Amino acid sequence: MLPNTLYIYITDSSLYFVKQAKGRDSNLQTAHCDINPGMPFAAVIDEFLAERQSMLEGADKVRVIVDSPSVLIPLAEFSEDTFREYYKYCIPSDYECRIFCDTLPVANAMLVFSVAENVYSIITDRFEKPYFCSSIAAISSNFMRKSSTQVAPKRILCALREDAIDIVAAEAGKLLLVNSFSVRATSDILYYTLATASKLGISAETDTFFIAGEEQAAKVAMEEFRKVVRNVRPYNLFEESDNSIALPKEPVPFAIQNFLVES
Repeated sequence: MLPNTLYIYITDSSLYFVKQAKGRDSNLQTAHCDINPGMPFAAVIDEFLAERQSMLEGADKVRVIVDSPSVLIPLAEFSEDTFREYYKYCIPSDYECRIFCDTLPVANAMLVFSVAENVYSIITDRFEKPYFCSSIAAISSNFMRKSSTQVAPKRILCALREDAIDIVAAEAGKLLLVNSFSVRATSDILYYTLATASKLGISAETDTFFIAGEEQAAKVAMEEFRKVVRNVRPYNLFEESDNSIALPKEPVPFAIQNFLVES
């Protein structure tokens, strides 16, 4: 039997746990809480764990999903000795962080990302051998995998999250771009997506735009996109995938959905 996996997803305002029991009809357990900005993160997670001990029982593997700026490095140019310094050069930070990398086989590249040092320490103190992974790596892999089977040559995905968007563009299974932008309003989402599409030669008249994320936010964004984009569709990851997962009634963040599909 494959291991039971506990996924931990931390955003600026929320903490999500999803446990996937492999070999048991892909049953999912979920738990979620809002993060009080005035409360130390260590206290938040300790209180959360104390109230939800059942989430930890039987979890053989822990994967911590990270939203952070990322840098894509072609495998031919990647070096274990220099990738951390290269990341610091590309994405300067005022706080101390740990730098990791994820393999992106469908792009023949490595995706480099970071975790705040205090978050890293708190998680590693409470879980045995947690594996930190980038949300955009899984999102990109799934989007490209599906793109390789499509007749339409060019596709662009705008994945919404708290105060930011991730944009992935593909052409016939080839990754064109992965990028993230901070946003404050729906107009920002529209601007960055259309500007990115224009630079890549993706047409608002003939190519397909996909919107993913929390249902209400995605609905609002879709309404704005339809004013200027001919082919815009909601991106339902489980409809797009051949992997059959029974989702719980409680909404599961798009970042976690991508790992459930990959598993």
